[in-house]
Amino acid sequence: MYDDSLLIVEQKLNSLKKLFETYWLDDKKLSYKGNIYHKVFYKKYNTVNGGIIFTPNDENITKEEYLEAFELFVLLITRTNSTKEHGNYKNKASMIGFENTEAHLKALLKRESLIEDEKKLMDILINMLREMINLQDQLSDLMNRFNSFLKSKEPNNIYHPEDVDVLLKMNAELDYIQNQQGNLSIDSVDYFKQLEEVIKNKPSMFTTAVRRYVSEFTKDKEKMIKNLKEVTQIDTSNINGKEDYINAYIIEHVDRQRELNKGLLKDLRYPKGLLEVM
Repeated sequence: MYDDSLLIVEQKLNSLKKLFETYWLDDKKLSYKGNIYHKVFYKKYNTVNGGIIFTPNDENITKEEYLEAFELFVLLITRTNSTKEHGNYKNKASMIGFENTEAHLKALLKRESLIEDEKKLMDILINMLREMINLQDQLSDLMNRFNSFLKSKEPNNIYHPEDVDVLLKMNAELDYIQNQQGNLSIDSVDYFKQLEEVIKNKPSMFTTAVRRYVSEFTKDKEKMIKNLKEVTQIDTSNINGKEDYINAYIIEHVDRQRELNKGLLKDLRYPKGLLEVM
């Protein structure tokens, strides 16, 4: 292992900086086969102008090792950023409407005289609402584990290949939960529309707040279907369960990233001699 001094890093970055460019180091580092790799981005006039991945001890690095480290580093950055962006945003979603509607329907089943079809409908919706709340709890738990994992790497922020595997699985699990949430929301729309008919016939049984929530739950089914198709990255037709989904997602994403890496490698400005023969 080398002496990762600020001087060595600064010398490397400045030697590759072009006129009027500024640069920043990604705060994460990758430990791979005895070397610590850094990822640097260069910017000129508010536009990212290129980047490098390097280790100060790169004289004896083979092409194969460099490409392996590059692939791991890109996965480390993209999966961490993706999980942060989508997970933290979704984690802020309020479940008050789901919780209040679930509680209200449960209370109606206990104290109101309902016909059999109304009871069956409310049972179905109570189960759907409970599953929506459970999925959000799972997402919250995942994001707590994710943020705790990142915190555990501080202050040095050095990641290893097995850490990249952990982040890939967390990112895939997040996608699985969001896929489940999307499908469940779509499936529930028609049932909530049936509940709207019950509300029209028996408005006094429902509070103003619950009527408003139910109205929201019936909106934009076609838009939800379109959005889910756009964000679903794998063929789910032959997927059986969470583990299958996670494994398929990781395989698909790694393969896709390898294709994207071909373009990224062409834009790297270092190590020039190594990349010219790729």
